[in-house]
Amino acid sequence: MIILELWTEKYAPQNFSEIVGYNHNFEQQLDNLPHYLFYGSPGIGKTATAKVIIKKLNADYLILNSSLDRKIEVIRSKVRDFVTTMSSNNNVKIVFLDEIDGMKKDSAESLRNFIETHSKYVRFIATCNNINKITDALRSRFEEVKFTTPAKIDILKRLCFILDSEKCQYDLGAVKLLIDKLYPDIRAMVKKLQILTINGKENLTKEKVEKITTLLNQVLENIKNKDFDMARTNILNDGVDPEDFFNELYQHLITSDLPIEKKQKINEVAMQCNFYSAGAQNHFIPTEGFLFGLMRIGI
Repeated sequence: MIILELWTEKYAPQNFSEIVGYNHNFEQQLDNLPHYLFYGSPGIGKTATAKVIIKKLNADYLILNSSLDRKIEVIRSKVRDFVTTMSSNNNVKIVFLDEIDGMKKDSAESLRNFIETHSKYVRFIATCNNINKITDALRSRFEEVKFTTPAKIDILKRLCFILDSEKCQYDLGAVKLLIDKLYPDIRAMVKKLQILTINGKENLTKEKVEKITTLLNQVLENIKNKDFDMARTNILNDGVDPEDFFNELYQHLITSDLPIEKKQKINEVAMQCNFYSAGAQNHFIPTEGFLFGLMRIGI
C-alpha cells in the first residue's frame, strides 16, 4: 500500500517567510522569548508559526492538543514530566498547547502554576480561536498576539506554488473560487486542493470547485435530522480522512456554544470511540460510532 504524504505537512512552513500573511517580528525575539498566546481564526498560521519558532530554536518540545488532552491529570503528568527534565542541548524548552480554549478550568489553573514555576528554562506557546474563553488569570501569563486573516492574493500565491510544485494543471479562476469558498482557512484550502486534484494527478477546474459545500455543515445538519446514512455518504463522498473529520467535528462541537452538560456527553462519546478505535480494522468505525452517539444525545 502506498502511503501518500499530506500536503498540509509536506508544504508546512519551514521559515517565517513561508507563513502566508506573516507580519510579526518573532525572529527578533528568539533570544528573549516570552510566553506567547496566539489567537485568531482557524487555519491562518498560528500553529505553523509556533512550529517554526520551535524549529528555529532547535528546542526540545512537547505538543499537546488542549481540547483533546483536556483533563487535569494529563496536563499535570505530561507537562510536569517534560518541564522537570534537562534539555538535551541546553536550549530553552517549549511546551506548545494547541487550542487552549478547549481546556478545562482546573487544567488551566494547573497550567498557570506550571508557567509561574518553570519560566526560567521553559517557554509556553498556546493557540486559541476564541480568546474570550481564556481566563484573565491565565491570559496574564502570556504575551498575546492576534493573527489577522491574510490577504487573498497572498493565499493565491501560496496555493499556486503548491500546485506548481506538484506539476498539477489548474485554472487560476478555480483557485480563486476555492479561496472564496473556504476563506480564511488556508489549511482547509490545502487539504481540499489535494482531494480535488487526486494528489495532483488530475486538473483543478472551476466545475470541481463549484461542487464544494462545507462538509462539516452538511454532516451537522444530517446529525440534527438523525440521518445517519446521509452523514456517512457525505463523508465518504468528500474523500476526507475519517480520523481527521472525527477530530474536526469534535473540536467544532467542544468549542461551540452548546451547554456544558451537552459537551460533557459529547466528550464521553468521543472517549468511548477513541478507546475502541485501537482494535478497529476499518478506520471509519470510530467515526460511525461518534455519529451514532451524537444522534443519540442530540446536538
